[in-house]
Amino acid sequence: MFAQEWSTSGEPRPLTRVVILDESPQAQYLYPEFLLFQRLFESAGIDCLIADPADLAFHNESLLVDGKPVDLVYNRLTDFYLEGDNCSALRSAYLADVVTVTPHPQAYALYADKRRLVDLTNARFLEEIGVDQQIRTVLAQYVPLTVPVGHGNAEHLWQNRRSLFFKPVSGYGSRGAYRGDKLTKRVWEEIVGGNYVAQSLVAPGERRIVADPQVRSMKFDLRAYAYAGEVQWNAARVYQGQTTNFRTEGGGFAPVFTLGEEEERAGSTEQRSHASFMFLLDETGAVEELPHPLYLALVRAEMATSKLAGKRFRLADWYVAMEDGHPSEVIRELYGWVAFDADGAYHPEVGPPENGQPNSIGNVDSSALPTPEEHDRIEGLLFQSE
Repeated sequence: MFAQEWSTSGEPRPLTRVVILDESPQAQYLYPEFLLFQRLFESAGIDCLIADPADLAFHNESLLVDGKPVDLVYNRLTDFYLEGDNCSALRSAYLADVVTVTPHPQAYALYADKRRLVDLTNARFLEEIGVDQQIRTVLAQYVPLTVPVGHGNAEHLWQNRRSLFFKPVSGYGSRGAYRGDKLTKRVWEEIVGGNYVAQSLVAPGERRIVADPQVRSMKFDLRAYAYAGEVQWNAARVYQGQTTNFRTEGGGFAPVFTLGEEEERAGSTEQRSHASFMFLLDETGAVEELPHPLYLALVRAEMATSKLAGKRFRLADWYVAMEDGHPSEVIRELYGWVAFDADGAYHPEVGPPENGQPNSIGNVDSSALPTPEEHDRIEGLLFQSE
């Protein structure tokens, strides 16, 4: 990617020096990643420095760091348009076209400004500029409807805010982003005058993970890293709260594993849907299905259940392939513990350690595993209509 950026810039000479640039780089959460990239460049024989934008100087039509000329800047700044005073040297060098910057302000304006989402969900605009019908259909299916926020539509958006998410057009890292159902009038007034877009709310996916000392229900989103029209890799952000963050214990980046064709549906071209089925197992071996909508409402603390108040259960989470609306094959089984307090509120737990060692491995708590008889009962409930 970096070699292609350098080649595209039109420079005939070899790339010799790269600067990885961010404000106070050693204080950044992802500083270890900067060090890995530094080693990557150096392994290719390219000198690489990690610097703050204030360390740069623009002199004699050259961008300098520590008095050395810079060929390429790997830009990790969140000042996307290089507007800050500390970016003056970089901005001057970029405008003078004497250094290659990647990503650069024009790329941000074309691909990352959230007003592009307004364009991508405007069916009339897409048709007028000649976008193919098939592409328009895909965009309509997968890109949440997005509109600019202004005084003209403020009242309508406020009335429908509970189904919307509000984001600044040039924000990053969820800064300044708000769920509509959490808004106060004061914040709303700032949004209306603050260059925002409103986007249809899409509920995040959820996974139960082990984050000592308990099993947690975590939200996640998926991110595709793309360059030159190709997806390079996928990653997930795992978190709790209103927006993604690195503060959640057990959260952060997570790998995404993509199945090959031979692994998907065992080579079958038949399209199948999937569903999660939850079961509660008590100490007597009794098994009871926990309807998935109820499970989600309990996990999200949207409701409690007096029927289960004061009780503790093993929780079985079975991910199942569906055919014609009926379970056909168990894809994955997860097990853990859950307790309900005196008010019937849901609390994930982990089982007691054995021999001083925790029972949890991945998303399975071994102390919560069912007996063969209990497993048969779960299968009986799952496939009872078969």
